[in-house]
Amino acid sequence: MVQQWDGPKSPFFGIFDKENSTHIGNIKFDQIDFEKKFTVMGILIGHSLWRSKGGGEEVLKTTAKVMNTLGIKTIYLCVSPDNTGY
Repeated sequence: MVQQWDGPKSPFFGIFDKENSTHIGNIKFDQIDFEKKFTVMGILIGHSLWRSKGGGEEVLKTTAKVMNTLGIKTIYLCVSPDNTGY
């Protein structure tokens, strides 16, 4: 996982295949509010071969575990209305 910071509360991560390190998408947190215990995130599975393969679900499960250890109790996922699957 590669990390880039857009600001102190907006981390941006790459999503990579565990087996061959192919970059398949990105995760961005628009804000992490530790006081109110929530974050807003977006997921982009940009690599077309990985769409509709469960990658988003795996990202959400892993993110929920990590955020829980940080004390974040609610994750709001931003989804495009055009995201109807492929």
